[in-house]
Amino acid sequence: MWRRWGDYLYAITVLVVFGAEALALAALSLAFFARLLGLLPYTRLLAILTWVVILTCVSLAVVMQHVLVYYAASAWRERTRRERSTEWTELFVRWLFDRTTPVPQRLPREAVDALLDLRETIRGEDGAAIGELIERLGIGARLMARTRSHNFATRLQAVEGLAKARLPSALDAAFQLLDDQSAVVRFMATRVIARTLASLPPGEERERQALRLAERLRVTDLPTGVVEEALLLLDDAAEPVVRVLLQHEGTRPKIVRAALDAAGRLDLSRLSDLVARFLTHPDAELRAAALQCAPRLHLPPEAIADTITKAAEEPIEFVRVQATRALAIIPQSRALPCLWVRLHDASWWVRRAAAETLRGLGPAGVAVLRRADERHPDRFARQMAHHILTEARLAEVP
Repeated sequence: MWRRWGDYLYAITVLVVFGAEALALAALSLAFFARLLGLLPYTRLLAILTWVVILTCVSLAVVMQHVLVYYAASAWRERTRRERSTEWTELFVRWLFDRTTPVPQRLPREAVDALLDLRETIRGEDGAAIGELIERLGIGARLMARTRSHNFATRLQAVEGLAKARLPSALDAAFQLLDDQSAVVRFMATRVIARTLASLPPGEERERQALRLAERLRVTDLPTGVVEEALLLLDDAAEPVVRVLLQHEGTRPKIVRAALDAAGRLDLSRLSDLVARFLTHPDAELRAAALQCAPRLHLPPEAIADTITKAAEEPIEFVRVQATRALAIIPQSRALPCLWVRLHDASWWVRRAAAETLRGLGPAGVAVLRRADERHPDRFARQMAHHILTEARLAEVP
């Protein structure tokens, strides 16, 4: 708030100063023109010039003093705010330890921010206790009320506060915000829901709300990165959401791609059968996403070996890249010959993926790399093998 009004005051000051300077220069120009025509005495011109110079000096002094005072006051206010925030944080931590330290019913803004930051940091039973304190003090209700404000900045601040608070009572309000006209509000509401679900204990309520979120995400128009972030924020509550997104035929392809990536990042091995279905999907991007997360989910090597080796020969470059990296999980007797071929792929990215995969396969893969460096028939394959071997040697140097 201080910054905003300070910026407004600075803008008004600069506008007034520059406007006065413009008028003064216009008057000075007219005075010189009148002097050239002999319509203005020299002494009158000198007086006008003197007053314009004085006005310029005063204007510069006003702007300089305003900037100095503004930044000095801002630094003082920021320092004071940090000190107050630290004091409130210490009080809340004491309350967290003994649960008897008195906490005022009405808190200033610094205290509310400190309490929300503490809730964002602390998890488990202590985090739940802070959440109950936030509810008891009415902070959650005020935040939910502000999400309906006509002021956009106020709404964003309220939604951000709800994301920190992770209040189960705010889930309904957050789901309503998924229909907001602003994409930014919808994105932040998704984060509120994900963070809140991640803080809930396992049970029917979390399962029900997770399925509710999955149904909304299936048809959302939010970017893939936003959906993926929400799935990752769900943490151990993500599995039912990802399962629905992968099972349902009507899920948008970009959402399926985010779900596949989240399944790999969160190591949702119980969804490996669902992921394996997408290894042969007609959509190339979904095939690539499934291939990318296949090594993380420990899919049965023998069952998917044929699929991966075929994908490594596809005409689409990004599919070949992911398939080449996925060759690391199939038996080496099949992976090594395929990686040898990929070393002279037309794509630089595929060649690098093949060389890096060989390096990661241990002594057998490094032996193939050395052989490729020495006598591979393709010049580019030899260069890539030599480059990766050099990188490996440099990495071993302490």
